[in-house]
Amino acid sequence: MIKTSNRRRRSQGGNTLVEFALCLAFLAPLLMGLFSIGMNLTRNMQVTQVSRSTGLMFVRQIDFSILQNQRLIVRLTEGLGMKLNANYDPDPNGRGVVIVSQVTIPSDSDCTGAGLTLGACTNRGVPVITYRLRFGNTALRTSDFGQPPSNLIGTDGSVSVNNYLTNTALRAANFGNVITLNADEIAYVTEVYFTSPDFDLPGWMSNTGVYSRSIY
Repeated sequence: MIKTSNRRRRSQGGNTLVEFALCLAFLAPLLMGLFSIGMNLTRNMQVTQVSRSTGLMFVRQIDFSILQNQRLIVRLTEGLGMKLNANYDPDPNGRGVVIVSQVTIPSDSDCTGAGLTLGACTNRGVPVITYRLRFGNTALRTSDFGQPPSNLIGTDGSVSVNNYLTNTALRAANFGNVITLNADEIAYVTEVYFTSPDFDLPGWMSNTGVYSRSIY
């Protein structure tokens, strides 16, 4: 009887190890995935704060074409991977990009004030980008609201009145699905994106990143 009980206990112990190994094969990736998602959520809160802070500065007319103001935003992103290069400019090879835009809806009076007939004012009544500036690693991501050709945007981010009234390439794609503007109202939009390579899981989760936007 004693020998039989010992053999049964050893057999049960072996079965338990097999069951544990089988469960571990499924649980380990799940736990690693939960860790990765959880850490990305934490990073998302940091990115959201950067977006809000940048937006509050932008709506107060802070000029982000000035390098000193860009450097201030880079300091806010400490720990996220956006850095300054040897010239103390936002590094184009960093892990983050900041996009600031102004969007408005041209009215009839905007068109006539610019000397255009209503028929020639192609963008009348639709959201258009009147200002766009990007800094950081601009290759990481474009705006959710479209990227106008660079030749339509000045070095300071400004767009000429005639261009945003008539050039359809300056329309803010899908903006009406996000917020409703009345004619002549201006929306100040800040978009921030950072990659999260340190939270990738090879073969399961790759090219991860966090995105946040603020609209004022």
